[in-house]
Order: sequence, then C-alpha cells, then structure tokens
Amino acid sequence: MPSKFSRKMHRLNQWRHELRESIKHRPVLFFAYKTSIIAIGIFVIAAGIAMLVLPGPGLLAILAGFSILATEIPWARHLVRRVKLHGKRILASYKRWKKSRS
Repeated sequence: MPSKFSRKMHRLNQWRHELRESIKHRPVLFFAYKTSIIAIGIFVIAAGIAMLVLPGPGLLAILAGFSILATEIPWARHLVRRVKLHGKRILASYKRWKKSRS
C-alpha cells in the first residue's frame, strides 16, 4: 500500500503534467512555465551552494534544485538518476559493512 507521502507526490506530479499539457500549445505561457521552473531550480541550487559554507543542508538543497530542473531538462534528469543509483549503492555497502561489524 502506497504511503500518504507517495500518494500526495503522485497527485502533485499528475497535476504538474496536466498543467504542462494544457499550456503546451500556448507558446507564451509555455515559455513562462519553463522559465519559472528553471529559475526556481537555479535559485535552489544557488541557495544550496551558499549553505555549504553557511548553516543548512547544502547538499540536500543542491540535489533538490537538480530534481526541480530534472522535470524540464534531460541532462538534469540523467544526473539525478545517476546520483540516485550511486546513493543506493553506497547505502547497500554501508548496510553490508554495518552487518559485518555486529
């Protein structure tokens, strides 16, 4: 059974997809939509970079910014997939190491 969070994320993604499809044939609105998504993604990445030296979760913010960009830009989508894959491998290695230590 999907969690409450995953159901909400599914609804949000569905809403975003419907919005994108409804404005796809209106060039001005579509340009404004893509530009705003890219601007938000870049802002979150910049905030994450600032948080690397200031207090805050810098790496998480950078990953969130790339995830926002990944909704519209293919290279960012590829980067996020690779980061997820490497994260899963690191987590599996950590679990094996922790199990061997006990």
